Amino acid sequence: MGTLDFKEFTMLAILQDQTEKVHFIVQHENRIDPEECFYNKYDISINLSSGKETMPSQQYHNKVNRLGSMYRSLSTRMQELDDQNEDTSAIEIEMESIHSLLLEYEEGEYKERKIYQWRLVPHWISEELIKKGETVFRLIVIAGGE
Repeated sequence: MGTLDFKEFTMLAILQDQTEKVHFIVQHENRIDPEECFYNKYDISINLSSGKETMPSQQYHNKVNRLGSMYRSLSTRMQELDDQNEDTSAIEIEMESIHSLLLEYEEGEYKERKIYQWRLVPHWISEELIKKGETVFRLIVIAGGE
């Protein structure tokens, strides 16, 4: 049997089931927190006033962060207008709406996704999978680290 070059090795590794390795890392690796390596491990269901919405955890956290950022920006803008003795009623209404939405999101129910099999993929593909809401286990190893 001859030696494999990197490209051949990578192609074969992608086809190999990595489930046992991921389970071993999660159960036995004590230098990392395995929970920090999971992306989109949960689906979150939110009962919004407009109806029920379910989304992957990464998308949920991004949305909550965006809403929080919008709320803070409006708060800053409202303070500026208030300092200039300008009308802030429109901003107050928008802030109330965002605050209500954030409260609805806080009540979201987490449901862990069932993973049947793990596959090895290149880092850039894992990034695309995360964006698309797929569950990814990404272990980042720092060379020379303990």
